Amino acid sequence: MAFDLEIEFVGLCLFVPDPDTRRLRVLAPSTCHGAPPEMEEHVVRLCFDIAYLQPGSTSPSGILALVPVNRQELELTGTPEPNLTLPGELGNIRDVTAQPFRAGVLDGSDPDKHLSARVQATSGWCAGYAKGACWNYPNSTDRQCLCNRLTWAVARDEDRLEWALTALDGGTGRELPVLYPIAEQVEGETVEKIKVALYHTTRDELPPDPAKPGPPAPGTPAHHFAGFYTVYECPWPTVVPTFVGLSCDNVSTGGSPYTCMAAQSSP
Repeated sequence: MAFDLEIEFVGLCLFVPDPDTRRLRVLAPSTCHGAPPEMEEHVVRLCFDIAYLQPGSTSPSGILALVPVNRQELELTGTPEPNLTLPGELGNIRDVTAQPFRAGVLDGSDPDKHLSARVQATSGWCAGYAKGACWNYPNSTDRQCLCNRLTWAVARDEDRLEWALTALDGGTGRELPVLYPIAEQVEGETVEKIKVALYHTTRDELPPDPAKPGPPAPGTPAHHFAGFYTVYECPWPTVVPTFVGLSCDNVSTGGSPYTCMAAQSSP
């Protein structure tokens, strides 16, 4: 029995498609080694519903398991070669820096510990993403929506997911629980799926009860974005996006949707 593994990446994740090696690398930069001193600590957690732990489950339970991932690598394999096309809402840091990656960041042990985690996918495709809010990036004349959640899917030709984490520093890896797919209806067809998420966020943004801050004031810099530059050689000075609004299609000039809204009534 085959199934699709869907892994949703949430937060400070840098997607690096490589046409030469036919793989996608997803980097979770360390916020402790080389990051700006004002950067809040980010943690990496692998999250999944506990219903996937039992074969024959018919629906998610709503109860989540969170597995700490620290200095570990996850490899995602499947049958077809990957489709490395990614949405334009992923801000391209190569637009603003020509620096190469630090030694070991893309492959190897990352000796200087600039990574909290790394994922390597040798199969799969982008199965969906959140368009995100509107930001000025990389400078005040360019505005675009910047994605903060992206789902990568991998087709697996088996009846369960047996997987493990490998230590980035050559130490002890970690076996992960075996997961079993749950059937879903997708466009009238039954599809077997396993859905997991990899969070790289501050602790207060983790499930099951994440903080939900309101939008920042226009012009506020996205200072967490500076964490991406730590994986490059000679990364400073950094260029970070500044907040414009909830949408680039219709930028508001006043009247917050969080304070005043419209309504209707019978005559």
